[in-house]
Amino acid sequence: MWSTDATQIPTRLEGMVTVFVAVDHFVGDMVIIHAARPGTRFETLEPIHLGIPEHFGPLAQGPGVRGLYS
Repeated sequence: MWSTDATQIPTRLEGMVTVFVAVDHFVGDMVIIHAARPGTRFETLEPIHLGIPEHFGPLAQGPGVRGLYS
């Protein structure tokens, strides 16, 4: 099971940025990190969106096959 969590970090050039992390709770590993300014509710799912193809390969596309993000 994967989940996301976020924290805000101050930077010198950009001000406050939100850092999102996706965590795999089965093995306790960090899947991927994503930083955004501003950290909106849409940015919360970005680590999952980026982590799925990285860990499981590209999503299948073809006739009759709908991709997860299409």
